[in-house]
Amino acid sequence: MINHVLHFCEQLTPGGMAKVMVNLAALHTHVGTSVVGVGGDTDYRDALVKAGFSSSFAGDDLNGLDADLSQTAVVIHRGGGSDAKWNRWLEIFRKRNAPVIIEFNHFGYADTGAGAGLIDFVYCVSQSALLRNWRGSGRPEIDSYLQTHAVLYNPVLPPPTNMSKLRRQIREEWGLQSGDFVVGCLFRPDRMRIDSMIPDVLRSFTSESRVFLAARQFPPLLARKAKRILGSRFIDLPFKSGDLPIWQTLAAIDCFAHFSSMGESFGMAIAEAMRAGLPVITSTTPWSNCSNGQIELVRHQASGMIVDTPSETRDGIEMLRSDPKLCSRMGESGRNRFLESALDPQQICLRLEQRIISLVAKKKPEMAVSLDEDEKLPPADLPDRESLESYIQHRGMQDDQSLLWKNRLPYWMHMANLYDGVMNARRLWWRVRRRFS
Repeated sequence: MINHVLHFCEQLTPGGMAKVMVNLAALHTHVGTSVVGVGGDTDYRDALVKAGFSSSFAGDDLNGLDADLSQTAVVIHRGGGSDAKWNRWLEIFRKRNAPVIIEFNHFGYADTGAGAGLIDFVYCVSQSALLRNWRGSGRPEIDSYLQTHAVLYNPVLPPPTNMSKLRRQIREEWGLQSGDFVVGCLFRPDRMRIDSMIPDVLRSFTSESRVFLAARQFPPLLARKAKRILGSRFIDLPFKSGDLPIWQTLAAIDCFAHFSSMGESFGMAIAEAMRAGLPVITSTTPWSNCSNGQIELVRHQASGMIVDTPSETRDGIEMLRSDPKLCSRMGESGRNRFLESALDPQQICLRLEQRIISLVAKKKPEMAVSLDEDEKLPPADLPDRESLESYIQHRGMQDDQSLLWKNRLPYWMHMANLYDGVMNARRLWWRVRRRFS
C-alpha cells in the first residue's frame, strides 16, 4: 500500500508553488507526507518543520531521497513544459520504483518531451491552465485527453483567527480613521504583472473622499508615480516574505485590486484576499500571453467586479466605498466560495488522495486500498467534456482581441523594458571585451 506522498518542488521560494505544496502537505489525512525541495527559502523550510513534516532538501542528484520509493506516490509541483533536468529527475523516481507520479501543473505549459511518458496524471490549477495545456499538447481528442488530465484548484488555507485584531492594529499603525477606505494591491517584482492603471484611477478621488492605496512590492518607478499622484493617501509597504505580512495587509484593507498585463493561471493572491473576506476588483487579460484564472475565481458583481477600463474601475471602487453593506456582502460571497466542493481545501486534498489510490489500483493491484464509503467524493474532477468544450469555444474567441492590450501597456513599462535591453547589451559587450582582451 502507499504510505507516503512525496511533494517535490524544484524551488521552495516564497511563491505560489511552494505555498501550494505546503498547504497540500498540511491537509493529507490518509497517508503520511514527506516534502522535498531543491533549494529553499527559510520561511517555507521553517513552516514545514513547524507543521511536523519530515522535510529534506535534495541537491540536483536527489541524494536526499530514499533509495526505495516503492510505497511512495510522488507529486511534483512545477510550471510544466519540457526540461532535461526534470526528465532526469522523473527517471530517478521511476528507477527508485515510485508506483505513481502526478504532476501538479501551475502554469499549464505542456510537456511534449520524453518526460511526458513518465507522468501518470496531470492536474492543472484552473480551467484556464488546462486549456493552455490542451493547446500546447497539440489539441488532442478531448475524451482521451481527459483520461490523464483534470483540474484541481490550489488549496488556500484559512487566515489567522485574529483578523479583527490585526485590522485594528495595522490601521492604527497606518494612521487611518474609521471611515477611511483602503484599496490594496500585492504585486510580484515583475513588470509584465503590473498595470499602472490603479494610481490613475484613484487620482479622480478627492482627498475628502478618504480613499487610500496600500501597495506591497510596487516597483520604485510606479511607487514614485503613486506618491506623486496620491501624496499621503499612498501607503508604500516594504516587501516582507512569509504569510503573516500578507494576512496583516489583507486584514487592514477594504477591497483588493489586481491588475496586470498578464493573467493568472490560478491567482493565489486573489484567492487569499477572497478567503480573507475581501471583494476583489480584477480584469481580463489576453489569452495569447497567459491564462485568465483570475476571472474563474471572481464572480462578477457577486464576489467582486471584473473591469477592463479606468472608468469601470473607478465606478467599482466608488460603489464599494459608498455602500459598506455591499462591500461586506461581496466579501462574504467570496469567502463562501471556499466552502464549495471545487475550492474546499479538504476536498481538494481528498480528491488528490483518491486519484493516487485509483492510479495505484490500476498499475499495482496488489497495493490497492479503498476509502470508506462515507469518505468518498463523487468523481467531479473539473472539467467534464461538455464544460471544457464550452470553455474552449467561449474563451478561445478572445485570442483575436489580444492586440487591444497594446494600448494598455503604460509608457513607463515600455521605457523600463528599453532600459533593460540597453543595459543587458552593455553588460554583454563588456563580457565579450574582457574575454578577448
